[in-house]
Amino acid sequence: MSMKICEMSKTKSISQWNDVLKDIEIRLMEARKRVTELENAKRVFKKMATDGAPCPGTEKSATQI
Repeated sequence: MSMKICEMSKTKSISQWNDVLKDIEIRLMEARKRVTELENAKRVFKKMATDGAPCPGTEKSATQI
């Protein structure tokens, strides 16, 4: 990746680099949002396992799966 950046740095203007950085920021925010969603799902699943509640779409509790 660093070689690619070195090659790109010879041809990109500052405004093009700003566009690249904005794109990276957007991807990072999307990744953080996805991590939060996964952490929330994990928390819900753990609570279901503790409570012995059935998992959505099944008759089995989380501890039986």
